[in-house]
Amino acid sequence: MIDFDDVYHVGIVVPHMEEAMVELGRRFGVGWGEPRIVNVRVRDSGGDRPLAARVNFCDRTTPIALELIEAIPGTLWAASGKSQLHHFGLYVESVQAAIDELGPGMTVEMAGLDRDGMLAGFCYVNDALGVRMELVERGGLPPA
Repeated sequence: MIDFDDVYHVGIVVPHMEEAMVELGRRFGVGWGEPRIVNVRVRDSGGDRPLAARVNFCDRTTPIALELIEAIPGTLWAASGKSQLHHFGLYVESVQAAIDELGPGMTVEMAGLDRDGMLAGFCYVNDALGVRMELVERGGLPPA
């Protein structure tokens, strides 16, 4: 079972980072640092491949951070022209153990890989309900 106290961010895929920072900053009263490029190796429906994601987290004046991910066509981070709530991000002790605990109804949509092609650090899981979660190993991928 997921412990709600482990939810630390809500991920939003946006078509234009700067426009989203202005609008969501105004709407929620949060500030932003500079967006950064995060280079990750992933396994998804496109196979094993490197991706360069442009991301930004709001300042930590909120109990749960907002994460913006600039859309990348042809990936799980694609956008349909508008921003979309993408996932709830939560810390887990072990990504693989969390997947196993969640059970057979979960589909791994994208997973981070280490240099040997093994699951590492994070993954996105989804089920028939369609509420996506990003499982992040505790101590990894913290908000800036």
